[in-house]
Amino acid sequence: MKKQIIYLMTLATITLATSCKDGISSDSSTQMELHKKVYKASTDIGDLPTAINSLRYMIAIDSTNPNLLDTLANLYISVGQMQQAIKICDQYAVKYPLTEKVMETKELSFEKLDMLDSAYAMADKLFLKTEKLKYVYRQGYYKIQMGDKKGFDYLQKVIDFKQPIKDSTEMRFGSGRNSYIQMVPIKAAAYFIKGSTLGLMHKYTETKENYKLALKEFPEFYYVEQILQHFEQYVSDMESPPKR
Repeated sequence: MKKQIIYLMTLATITLATSCKDGISSDSSTQMELHKKVYKASTDIGDLPTAINSLRYMIAIDSTNPNLLDTLANLYISVGQMQQAIKICDQYAVKYPLTEKVMETKELSFEKLDMLDSAYAMADKLFLKTEKLKYVYRQGYYKIQMGDKKGFDYLQKVIDFKQPIKDSTEMRFGSGRNSYIQMVPIKAAAYFIKGSTLGLMHKYTETKENYKLALKEFPEFYYVEQILQHFEQYVSDMESPPKR
């Protein structure tokens, strides 16, 4: 088991909304419909490079539709082209008021590029815009990944929030073929990141306490349940020197 806690927050399902503008000619409208069909057929089978190509044609036909740029940025991040996703988000910002979705796409692109300072800055802007605690959670996560103990303060804000929090985050556990993903409520995720970080600091009593609280918050938290059932092995793994 790796001693680095890694999680991956994925994108929302890709959607595409297009409409024919008065300024688009009949021929262009026909071409638009054709590319929309190719786009749908491509995404239905997971052929995202073809979908990106079709979307590029649609943008060439209708350069005034913000949904097209939004969707293109999401497609780029889905195929792992983070730099391109960021550039599309920047192009969007030049033309249109920034939406939460576009800002979040840029934040996640920064995260995947390990540009954690930039990801943190975007999470901060997103919280100021939306006041959603999932962005406070991400601020805490980024700070901790950067080795800044102030991250605990952000996680504690999420933990101490008395009202129910609807947001969840997608977390990836393990590696390779043994990896799996589970949707985890934000408060349970905050306990988990806090506990995991304390484990890296060899504070196992506090680690166990936070894992128990994470499981209490989210009884279906499979990874935490497994750690608690084999906690002595977990401690042994953490105490062992890293394999070369």
